[in-house]
Amino acid sequence: MDDKYLPYVFVIQPGLYFLTDFDVKVARSVTDVAHIKGAKETLIKEGNPIGGSFKIDPGEIVYIGNFGLDCGAEPFLWRFYIDGRSEFEGYVEGCQKIVHISQKGSG
Repeated sequence: MDDKYLPYVFVIQPGLYFLTDFDVKVARSVTDVAHIKGAKETLIKEGNPIGGSFKIDPGEIVYIGNFGLDCGAEPFLWRFYIDGRSEFEGYVEGCQKIVHISQKGSG
């Protein structure tokens, strides 16, 4: 795999969202491949989203963060945030361009 950052932008309906599962493919070699998984049973406890949640209102853009996988002794997920208002505004502008291009290509 190339060591590069690929931004993903998702256009979703307004509402309240919970992290209910995940699947991260990890490989020690070409033949030694495994998955680190999270399931609803461990990410939602007694109706509480311990895995995280976010809310989107109509017309709103929600930045959740940039995620990366650290593969030290045991793989784990890092969450990075953009530093400063001007950096964030530039990031949002870039996301809007991606959304515009994807909507233009789908119609």
